[in-house]
Amino acid sequence: SLVGGRRVVRVLAENVTRIEHREGFFANAVTAVLVAAGAGFGLPMSTTHVSTMAIVASGVERGAPIERKTLRDVLLAWVVTLPAAAILGAAAYALVRAVTRS
Repeated sequence: SLVGGRRVVRVLAENVTRIEHREGFFANAVTAVLVAAGAGFGLPMSTTHVSTMAIVASGVERGAPIERKTLRDVLLAWVVTLPAAAILGAAAYALVRAVTRS
């Protein structure tokens, strides 16, 4: 987060839709409430996903234009991340298993 976080924040706050400080505060508050509630029920969730949609909702509520290409790229990254992580995890497991059998 420290290395890539600044880029992610810039994309969310400036490239998906323009939001004002007040809207950013409320988007963060909504994210905090939803993530806390989900954690309380033991639900798996991505804080980034929740935050992104809160930011998009803030822009939509205000009538701000949504950069569809940027939003599409974010959504595509989310779709690709899960199978890529599964493949990398399976490969790491297979490697460790093969090394420990020797």
